[in-house]
Amino acid sequence: MDFTNRYEFTPYFRICCCIAACAVLMLAGCAGVKNPPKNVPYVFNNDIVVKSDDLNAEQRNLLKEKLLLYLDDSLQVQTVSVLGRTRRINPPVFDSVNIGRSIRYMNGYLNSIGYYYARFDSVMVKKDVRADKNEIRVSNTFYVKLGKSLIVDTLVYRFRNPVLQQIADSLKKTSQLNTGAFYSKDKVAGELDRLAGVFRQRGFLRLNRSALLTEADTTDPFLINPNADPVEQLIVAYQRQQNPRISLNVFERPGVDSVFFMQYYIDSVFIYPETRPTDEIGLLEKDSVLQTYYPSDRFLIKMRVNSFKPKLIQSKNFLLPGQLYNEANYFKTVNGFTQMGPWEQVDSRTITRLDSVPLASLSLYLYPAKKQTFQVDLEGSQNNNISVSNVLAGRFLALAVNASHRNRNVFRNGIQSTTSATVGFELNNTQNSTNPNFFQTFIVYLSQSYSLPKLIKPFHFIENKKNVDVGRTNVNLSAFYTERFKFFNQTSVNTNLQWEWRKGRNSATLTLPNFETVFIQQYQDSLDKVIEQNPSLRYAFTPGNILSSRMALERAIPFKRSKFLGFYRIAGELALQPGFKLFNNEFFTFFRLEGQYVNGISFRKSSLHYRAYTGVGWDLSGNQGATLPFFRQFVAGGSNSMRAWGLRQLGLGNSLVSDTASFTDRFGDIQLEANIEHRFRLFRFFGYQLQGAAFADIGNIWNHKNNPDGSGALELKNLYRDLAMNMGLGIRWDLSYLIIRLDAGFKLKDPVREGNGWLDTFEWESTNRNGTNERSNMGFQFGIGYPF
Repeated sequence: MDFTNRYEFTPYFRICCCIAACAVLMLAGCAGVKNPPKNVPYVFNNDIVVKSDDLNAEQRNLLKEKLLLYLDDSLQVQTVSVLGRTRRINPPVFDSVNIGRSIRYMNGYLNSIGYYYARFDSVMVKKDVRADKNEIRVSNTFYVKLGKSLIVDTLVYRFRNPVLQQIADSLKKTSQLNTGAFYSKDKVAGELDRLAGVFRQRGFLRLNRSALLTEADTTDPFLINPNADPVEQLIVAYQRQQNPRISLNVFERPGVDSVFFMQYYIDSVFIYPETRPTDEIGLLEKDSVLQTYYPSDRFLIKMRVNSFKPKLIQSKNFLLPGQLYNEANYFKTVNGFTQMGPWEQVDSRTITRLDSVPLASLSLYLYPAKKQTFQVDLEGSQNNNISVSNVLAGRFLALAVNASHRNRNVFRNGIQSTTSATVGFELNNTQNSTNPNFFQTFIVYLSQSYSLPKLIKPFHFIENKKNVDVGRTNVNLSAFYTERFKFFNQTSVNTNLQWEWRKGRNSATLTLPNFETVFIQQYQDSLDKVIEQNPSLRYAFTPGNILSSRMALERAIPFKRSKFLGFYRIAGELALQPGFKLFNNEFFTFFRLEGQYVNGISFRKSSLHYRAYTGVGWDLSGNQGATLPFFRQFVAGGSNSMRAWGLRQLGLGNSLVSDTASFTDRFGDIQLEANIEHRFRLFRFFGYQLQGAAFADIGNIWNHKNNPDGSGALELKNLYRDLAMNMGLGIRWDLSYLIIRLDAGFKLKDPVREGNGWLDTFEWESTNRNGTNERSNMGFQFGIGYPF
């Protein structure tokens, strides 16, 4: 079949193919060795074989990666990964002296993590002579037997200060070095940091890790007892070698000034909320222009022009005179001011003195951000989300002009006001005889929001009990107009009241009430024709109103071996019928629930990311065949979902109804999807990092009831047949402020094909099981940001 003719009306597709082909040719030429030494042995590769009965495969691989970092510099080979191949750059000349030095470095690292009985059994040096290239490649393989790691036998605190002793003993159970734990120097350092942090939260303002000391002892007293039986000593010594143990004592470092071990009370707090970058901090207290406000006799707020209400500042201060200094309250105060919005920076100064008790005076200097800003920008993006505001927009590349105005301090209360407007077009990049328009959709979006830096009633008690780090209340109003040329237009209005708060890595959002109304005006009888072809859309495309409440809970989780965070999120929405009509439209009633899990693993030069998503909704009206309203249904495909399919071009199940209709967008009440993506560094392109990616997606959408063709409902017996699957490659260009992404996905399993949908032989195009609707098995996606 003629692949070129199939896409003769899609210039966007041709451009994507050219970019992808050029990128592959560029990357293919990057593999190999750059600037290798000629006719002398040079280091080509290093490997480490870790032998241990106590570590699983993943733990051994992680240890191997760490040990490779401790090789001598003259054995290190700089490499870059190119499409799974390794390119070596300027490899060093091989010298056997560096092997012994590397063993010492690696052994030192193993000792630091508790492996004092590690033994490097042998080193294999293999030479590969490439006469045609005048190269002698040397590969080194180190074989290390770990032996047993040190186990903590006892952990004892020996502080002279009875308050320190009591605090340490009361929180000993939270230590990572309790009896039975594996010993490492990193854990010892972490224990000292933990203790110092705990002490600073209980008044010990100046105490830090350097004021503490740990003493380690691996000697068994029985083995040095001159009166012990020598035979028993031999037995104990053997047992000790098989299960080596260590005892730890933590105490004050000798010679440290006694002020480090004093408990400080807060004497006074001074806050300067109008600090300017040109101000000299030491002179502010003497500035006669400043007006002083007295929330209490030792808590003072000093301002020039009274830009902020003192009550606002007082509500975010958790450093109260007369109380013990608490570092957690200090950071909560600083972060509260920083994250509120009116201030862009917070500095502090602490002065201590000795009275009947040690006292500390704290001064906070708040630097205001620019109060009002106005911004206009041109945006290019691809529509990839489903919501009331964009559900009827097409699967097209969008160009829009955005304008926004922000006021960071409305009514001197730290309230943020944001007004934004968007006007744009969506371009049709899938032009064909039934859809020939270049400009496919016209959009206008207006919104106004107010964000209060606190939780208002009735949920203010959550913040009052100090159960949150950050709390906000948002009032939102938005209107969206979408015109799908020669098809229909949609007008929607949304307003809601929203509470959001965060505690540590946990965050919650409650929207109550949420009101939305949607109007649809069709172009002649176009929408009726679509519904006639696909009756399942009858209820989905019914205009109406929503009065609902929403709740979302999210927890950030650390990636394995990485500083990055993933998350899992659960969200629900309940819409009820108030018993009357509004704007001559009924109120929808439904329940919708969704959950998402995103996590990953970071390696030395790459990372593995995975996502699982599930969503389900139920119409509660009781109408036969009713579904969720179209702006609450789930969709699959697009740059953030099943990437071999266009947005809203997958589903329902293996049904052919939408596949053979003129309007091919699909919506469902159920969605299951899983994605995995391996990202790896390639090279720097115009000064910015270029990444490659290999990915796979699996999933689909369904309804609770079948389409007229007897398919489309989620049934466990048909789940395998209904699932779609694709694999593909992509490029990510990290410009620091945004990620430009291009993905190419190939359909391995398409539910509308014959049988279970698997592609038996490679082909660029295929038909559905009726032998009609021939379409490409390739999907190209342009996106901004990572897919998940």
